[in-house]
Amino acid sequence: MDFSSFLDCRLRGNDIRPPASLRSGAGLSTARGEVSCFIRLKCYLFVSNEKAPRKELSTVKGLWQEYKLFWQEVWQAYHTTGAILPSSRSLARALARYVGRQERAQRILEVGPGTGAVTRWILARMRPEDRLDLVELNQRFVAQLQQRFDREEPFRKFHQQIRIFHAPVQEMGSEQKYDVVISGLPLNNFHVHEVQHILEKMFSLLKPGGVLSFFEYIGIRRLRALVAGKADRQRLRGIGTIFQELFRRAEVRRDWVWLNVPPAWVHHLQPLPDNGSVCPPPS
Repeated sequence: MDFSSFLDCRLRGNDIRPPASLRSGAGLSTARGEVSCFIRLKCYLFVSNEKAPRKELSTVKGLWQEYKLFWQEVWQAYHTTGAILPSSRSLARALARYVGRQERAQRILEVGPGTGAVTRWILARMRPEDRLDLVELNQRFVAQLQQRFDREEPFRKFHQQIRIFHAPVQEMGSEQKYDVVISGLPLNNFHVHEVQHILEKMFSLLKPGGVLSFFEYIGIRRLRALVAGKADRQRLRGIGTIFQELFRRAEVRRDWVWLNVPPAWVHHLQPLPDNGSVCPPPS
């Protein structure tokens, strides 16, 4: 019996012992890398506890389904997924920093919510008068989000406060403006002109005084440049140029998040009305 079969049986309430290879930790390295093995071992240590309450087992089942779908999409579409694990709690909290910080009702946009790892923490900071729009390109992630808002707590209680759009953010209309835009897009995976257009679009959706928050993995461009070909190094250099000028003009805060795989920076940007274009093209 492999780990997936064992976990599914345990979550159905079947009283079975895990395979010897899982009890000893042997064989775990054959899955999908050391990070995947670590997560699987943690799940086993939790669900093998005979005293675990049913509510907690239900939570683990939801997390297992979330991770399972996420990994499937990583292998099939890494270019637009851009991560090996969903965002950690620490990263999600940092991205949601500006949610709920105004006295008036806020309208929030999350770009690239994926399976909802950051969405959960946005909802935790929302008030009854706030509204959240989510725009996601991946069809399977859209279906997962719709299911979570239909059936799963705490998502379900916010069902009337959210809208989900299945589209790239570039196709969002400009009539609706937002107090906070939170992006989970892997910008360092995209072409320079795509990064340019996406950033321009997200800034255009901000209300005056609004904040755009997005993350990138610490040192990722330098690390990738070490093994990249010439064309990819030029692409990464162009993205770096855009970011440097963007941060100089509009960054109001940067959070360092070490409790994430990999560690990340969260950039919070608030363009000023007299700054001209906050996203100039690279020279």
